[in-house]
This record gives sequence, structure tokens and C-alpha cells, in this order.
Amino acid sequence: MKPYFIKTCSIKICSIIIACIFIIVCCLTVSLNSAAGIETGEKKDTVRITDAAGRTVEVRLPVKKLVVLTSDALEIVRALDAKNIVAGINTGIAKSPLFWPELKNRAKVGSWRGPNYELIAALDPDVVIGYARHPGPEMEKN
Repeated sequence: MKPYFIKTCSIKICSIIIACIFIIVCCLTVSLNSAAGIETGEKKDTVRITDAAGRTVEVRLPVKKLVVLTSDALEIVRALDAKNIVAGINTGIAKSPLFWPELKNRAKVGSWRGPNYELIAALDPDVVIGYARHPGPEMEKN
């Protein structure tokens, strides 16, 4: 195999692992915070999550709209049976209607590497899930 192919595969595998860990941590954080709210009887309006870049972000609850830029994150959303809140997907996901039949008609917001920020903003999602490096800091600017 060519060294470029091996390097590309390694980067993709690492990115997928990081994204999966991030989503699992997010789900656990939400679950633990929800459980704490039930025990104390207080209702939480937000949840704090540490993102893949190590920053703490505050997410309003309940999350009603998601834009998912990565297929691995979308697989976890589907496994959690939260497909109904997905408002936008990347174009690569849309090109696999046999694997994603229930999501094929959702808004296409560009690729995981180069999302269309205007389309994402027009959807007004509560949360956008993507990789830490792609699209990267430029998404926060938009």
C-alpha cells in the first residue's frame, strides 16, 4: 500500500474514534445530569459538556434540532433512536439512501469537511455535531 493511503486511513480511524468517544461522553454527561436532576427534584434547563477540543459548552435542553456532519455520529444518534430531531445531514450521508433510508430527505448541508454554514444557520439547530478538526474553528466564526 502507498504511505499516503495508510496515513489517510489512520487519520480517518482516529477521527472516528475521537468522534465516538465525544458522543459517548456527551450522552453519559446528559444521562448523569438528568439523573442528578431527578434525584434532587430540580429541573435542568441546560447541560454542560466538554467538547472534543477540551472546551466546556452549555447546551439548552431539550435539544429539538440537530445537524449531524459525520456518519459515525449519525449512527449513534440513530442507535439512540433520536432520528426525529435530525434536521440536517452531510451530502455523503444523503448519497447512501439504502443505509440511511429514514434520513435521506433531510436537508443537505454540505460535506463533513466543508459544510455550508448558511444552510446550517437557516436550519437554526440547537446542536451541530462534527469532527474537532473538520470543519474546525471556522465553523465557530460563522
